[in-house]
Amino acid sequence: MELKGMRFRARIGCLESEQLYGGVFEVDFRAEYLLLGRAAASDELRDAADYSAIFRIVEAELSQPALLLESVAARIAKAIRSAFPDAFGRIELTLRKMRPPVGGACAWASITVTDLP
Repeated sequence: MELKGMRFRARIGCLESEQLYGGVFEVDFRAEYLLLGRAAASDELRDAADYSAIFRIVEAELSQPALLLESVAARIAKAIRSAFPDAFGRIELTLRKMRPPVGGACAWASITVTDLP
């Protein structure tokens, strides 16, 4: 299962301006989906991991100010795992800070975390 290019404004960074004004962040979620057979057989949302619920988890975690991408990415993966304990094997989550303040042209800075069951 994948959700790619989820975009949010968030206050993540060590600079005062990043904490005050925030910036644009992008999240990619990828996971080994353990419910595929059950969901495919029943065609019922109750037997699947709801994409919109995953989106809301990411949104909620990004609404909390933080200093480091690493801590936020790990927190998001943990929250998804907690909400869907039996749905996923390996989870990979990439958090990108768009146009980071590095003193020059840079499209993004990113971190990818892997969460294993």
